[in-house]
Amino acid sequence: MVLEDLKVQNMTASAKGTMEAPGRNVRQKAGLNKSILDQGWGILKRMLGYKLQWSGGMLLLVDPAYTSQACAVCGAVDAGNLSRENHRRWEFALVVAGKDPYRGVVELYKYLYICPVTHPKPIVFRGLSLEDLRTFPLSARREAGHQLDQVQKGRQPDDWKPMHSVGQGVQEIRIRDVTGIYRVMFVAKFAEAVYVLHCFQKKTQKTRKADLDLAGQRYRDLLKEMQS
Repeated sequence: MVLEDLKVQNMTASAKGTMEAPGRNVRQKAGLNKSILDQGWGILKRMLGYKLQWSGGMLLLVDPAYTSQACAVCGAVDAGNLSRENHRRWEFALVVAGKDPYRGVVELYKYLYICPVTHPKPIVFRGLSLEDLRTFPLSARREAGHQLDQVQKGRQPDDWKPMHSVGQGVQEIRIRDVTGIYRVMFVAKFAEAVYVLHCFQKKTQKTRKADLDLAGQRYRDLLKEMQS
């Protein structure tokens, strides 16, 4: 686990100053100090170190200086937004990890720290797809939920294939469980949401025409609603 080595005592120092050099924004700084101390960052760091040591893990402390402004590739410091360097950080972190695991972890942490957080798309179930999903056995239902969560975060499912016959951009999550084979058809190309079109258990080698037609109809209905 990697944390920034924040100096909490210095960060929460009073801003009052002296009679000769009075401080500025004293009330605001006092409120910030209280918020930091209420979070218990120092205690959290100590407890994590203890627990990780007990469980065989390791706590790495990263120098927090310029972590959001320094380029991991060239070392340049830019007070602006370094989002354009994110892909370079990722590649650099992977290369470094192969040569120096400790430095690789540090650089990977910096990449993850700087990358903007991508808010997951909401999921919209079309027709009776949610009710159909709920009929899946628990293990298959959990796997479907996990795969859809990846789609919401902008990633691809572990096992999928395009379903051009249903509609442009439609994909199918393939789930193989001890209880059977299950499919979840969805479309994620629209910015506002991930639309689940159809969920069903596949009992034949070839997907039934009825399932393809149902998913296709829901896809066409979705397009009509968007255009109206």
